Amino acid sequence: MVLIANRSSGSQSVPLAVFDLESLSSDHRGAAVKKIVEQIRILCLVLLFALSTSNTAIPDQTSTASGTNEWLLYSAKGVRAPDGSGSAPVVGIIRADGNAEQYPDFGVPGQKGWQLGPQFSDGKFVARSFQDITTAAAVSGRRNGSIWLFDFKSGRIERELLTDFVGGNSDISVDLVLPGGRLLVGVIDKNGQRQLYDTNLSGGDARAITSAGEGFHYGTHLSPDRSRLSCHLTGGIRQRKSGLIESPFRVGYYAINVMGLSGRPRTLVHGEKGHLFFDPRWSPDGRSLIYLDCLPQTDPGHTRADLVLATVDNTAPGGWLTRRLTTDQRQWFGTAYGPADARGGGSNTSSWSPDGRFITWTRLTPGAHMDCYFDPTRPSHEENVFAPERAKGGTQICLLAPETGEVVELTEAVEHRWDFRPRWSKSGHLIAFVRCMVGSHAELWVMQADGSDQRRLTAGPAHAPRGCDHPRWISWPGSVVEDR
Repeated sequence: MVLIANRSSGSQSVPLAVFDLESLSSDHRGAAVKKIVEQIRILCLVLLFALSTSNTAIPDQTSTASGTNEWLLYSAKGVRAPDGSGSAPVVGIIRADGNAEQYPDFGVPGQKGWQLGPQFSDGKFVARSFQDITTAAAVSGRRNGSIWLFDFKSGRIERELLTDFVGGNSDISVDLVLPGGRLLVGVIDKNGQRQLYDTNLSGGDARAITSAGEGFHYGTHLSPDRSRLSCHLTGGIRQRKSGLIESPFRVGYYAINVMGLSGRPRTLVHGEKGHLFFDPRWSPDGRSLIYLDCLPQTDPGHTRADLVLATVDNTAPGGWLTRRLTTDQRQWFGTAYGPADARGGGSNTSSWSPDGRFITWTRLTPGAHMDCYFDPTRPSHEENVFAPERAKGGTQICLLAPETGEVVELTEAVEHRWDFRPRWSKSGHLIAFVRCMVGSHAELWVMQADGSDQRRLTAGPAHAPRGCDHPRWISWPGSVVEDR
């Protein structure tokens, strides 16, 4: 008996074609064999066509042998901008065991780059496209591309979002998915401030959370009980008849705020003159925040920082008690890495373990120096000038226990090796991170929570030959994973 292929029907496997040669006489077997060969040829063509028309779908997580049920999203670098200042952002997806690496084709003409934003409870994502991938366009504050609804499982764009939002030509981006499936939207206004809005998917009923003149708000995070927002802000000047008035919610370069979902009540958690506080992330119990403290007057490139803990305390001014966990400015903050033709960067912050016992610490080795120098005369976000001969030392990924001060080294200190961007998996068993040697492309790695079994996941395929960065954990088929 000859069985040709199988297809799945529910929980059973059903043959597509069966031929019983033993029941045929010798005179008829030759003709039967020719028929089988022809059927095989046709079936192969059908299968090849099916594969070619479904290559954007994401494989079902339940089919994995490991059953880990954990995936990673990350950004990769595509083609360079015409002026060489940037690269097209490409979305990468890979399973935690290193299989199923892929780069979705969103299929929208005229868009040169893509990013995935927050995830809805049904597994779908907010996606953002870019029509201009130059650095100048990224920092211009003007609208550049569109916001979309992306179905993670099918790998397809469903529709455009925020089409009714009244924002003129201002830059619009989505920070978070709020309770009820609404969106937290950030809009850069005509004064260069970034205001926050609560809106539905179309953007037609936007409700202002912050007001003009209160500051440039970003680095937003939703508390575990989904009732409060944390963020950092800079700027914030209001015009009054008596003159210019600075925002009461900012002290120093950047300040940490906590507010209700409507914008009130609102608290200035931490602000100090001469300090830049950045990216406040909630502890799993919602009682603490971890964030960075940079000293921009002595570090204009924002390369170093300390770790600060703020904890709810009704006896403290403002209801929050703050405490510096480190004092030597050895957290690697403003990253810069990669070869001359594929430079990468972005803020590197801390995150909580799912049980709340540890935070991550990307610790610079003593005397470490990046492969560049800071030139303040260059355009915004292009001040770091590649100079690999200046590179020295590197970084280690460590864990720090806020309560006891215990430090656990997860990766070794290796000259010219920079490990950064650690992120815990939902289960707490794995930590994803980025590793880059001086002058080389960055790649995505994963390790056990104790630092063992360090494995490279990405390997610079044709879709992303210029490196990978910014890992984020997600779950299949759609349970939301908070990026702590």
